[in-house]
Amino acid sequence: MKKTFVTVLAGMIVLAVILGIACSSNDPEPEQPTVPGAESVTLDLSLFTTASLARPMETCADFDTAAFMVVVWGGLTQVFLALPRLAFVLALSQTPDYEGDLTWVWTFGADTNNIKLTGHVVDGDSVEWQMRVTNPELTNFLWYDGKCDFDALGGWWRFFDPEDGAVLWIDWAKDESDTTALLTLAIIDTENPNYGDSLHYEVDGQVADAWIRDADGGRPGRWEVMWNLITHYGMITYPEGHTACWDEALECTPCDSIPVS
Repeated sequence: MKKTFVTVLAGMIVLAVILGIACSSNDPEPEQPTVPGAESVTLDLSLFTTASLARPMETCADFDTAAFMVVVWGGLTQVFLALPRLAFVLALSQTPDYEGDLTWVWTFGADTNNIKLTGHVVDGDSVEWQMRVTNPELTNFLWYDGKCDFDALGGWWRFFDPEDGAVLWIDWAKDESDTTALLTLAIIDTENPNYGDSLHYEVDGQVADAWIRDADGGRPGRWEVMWNLITHYGMITYPEGHTACWDEALECTPCDSIPVS
């Protein structure tokens, strides 16, 4: 993703916040679909960022390896998804324009410099989404599209780059109480050197589980990192099958001594 493209998008979203544009209609309209929340593109990596900075001087190589795998892969993804998350937050605070044919449009910005989120209800219980960008460099560019159920409890996203086409795919789901959630991200740009890599992230109560597939790296295979979001106990399973663990102080410990759940 080119730096200028991301910069332009960031500027447009900030402009939308300042303008606070919201379109509405007085015409009767059917019930509008639920806009997917930011959690559909969000990973909780706080253990490997803020918590790890406060750890004791003693080190645990296995925790360091887990942090590297999760933060590098997930962190790059989070940077890529930062602007879509902000767009979802803005949409939740705006009133869309109903255009008929079970189609709603959220507009952020001006006529020649805007971002438009469109939701179209299909089959009575599903919603097709598109986010398009217009600015001095792009005209009605499809930034991402997706589909989810009417109540926004699960679906998929596909992200595009102006030069490279489709680059990232996301499957996501959550429950109504937000106590469980899953997110699977895959690089689908065949020209990307990391093509085929994927991350599956799942939360069940206090426990997070990340499966990382390294398709063609220095140590290819499936890596798994599981950790407790509250107590910080955790474990890592290497591609060769070896499992190692750490305790609440993020220090290495025998795996039979940790209550991850």
